[in-house]
Amino acid sequence: MFRVIPGNWRQVAPSLISAVRMLLLPLVWHSWRHGQFAVSMALYAIAALSDCVDGVAARRLGTASALGAFFDTLSDIVFLLTLLLLLGLDGVVPIWLFLAPLAAAIAFFATSQGTRLQYDPIGKHFGGALYALIAILLYGSGASLGLVASMLICAYSALVVGNRFRLRRTARITS
Repeated sequence: MFRVIPGNWRQVAPSLISAVRMLLLPLVWHSWRHGQFAVSMALYAIAALSDCVDGVAARRLGTASALGAFFDTLSDIVFLLTLLLLLGLDGVVPIWLFLAPLAAAIAFFATSQGTRLQYDPIGKHFGGALYALIAILLYGSGASLGLVASMLICAYSALVVGNRFRLRRTARITS
């Protein structure tokens, strides 16, 4: 008999939750693009919730790992940056807006190179802030609200980049 989930499902459950986020991306975009905002919003909420649940599941099931943390982070980055890029291509936000959180993601991986992924107080909440701000861009109304959300994305991204390199420099000095 074909098994989709191995016998020890606990090892893969958190990564499957992260993978669901990736699978929801085209559904969120398609439903938003075709004016099915309630469907799109529900799917987006499930994706955002999955970001909260996968890490908790890994810790509770005792399967937390560096690879799982990497996959979770990568899932967030791909999901959020793709939505920002698509919003830019659709003319909702400036096309370059996705570059700010992309710089934050690059800084995250660059400062964690060769070590376990290093989390920081600002970066820890960066994903949640991006989920909230992109939700405003997707489902909010009014150009001024979109402008404020775009400015906050840029500002928060710059803060994360600066903090990542500050943490990396501090880690080198103390070691």
